[in-house]
Amino acid sequence: MNAASQRYEAVPSAEHVDVRGQGMRRLNRAHANPASLGAPFETLVRLVEQGKIKHLGISNANLDQVRHAQTHTPIAEVQNLYSLGNTGDDDLIEELAGQGIAYVPFFPLLGVPPSAEADIAAEARAAGVPRTAVILARLLKKHPNLLVIPGTGSVTHLEEPASQAAARQGRVIR
Repeated sequence: MNAASQRYEAVPSAEHVDVRGQGMRRLNRAHANPASLGAPFETLVRLVEQGKIKHLGISNANLDQVRHAQTHTPIAEVQNLYSLGNTGDDDLIEELAGQGIAYVPFFPLLGVPPSAEADIAAEARAAGVPRTAVILARLLKKHPNLLVIPGTGSVTHLEEPASQAAARQGRVIR
């Protein structure tokens, strides 16, 4: 048994999933890894068909894996490693945009090309925002279907960019 199958062997069969015990009628979304495009993925597809999962996304997927998954069920989003310094998914992102599918980069702040650092720092200073805000803005400008989800364990870290954006719009967030 390989690591991927060990990780996903705990996925219950579709007949045994009851989201009502979680206080909801269905899960809004779930993710599968292409390594699980066997029985665990088929279980998730059945849960979509049964209405227990509304949207299914896949992670760590290339274009062939996305197309394969789409032969079984609509794919709502793809989540892969992507940043200004790791743009290998540009063609995949464009393909997904053409289909109206979201692309969710993980670690979007990781890996800025050294040649862009000074320009990013200057832009951040001029706008009065953290350099991370400039990096995310550049990613969002590059691809309209990018969905950036802040990852943080700190409420303050999450509130700072929101407060800065609101201040630029003349609002105050407390």
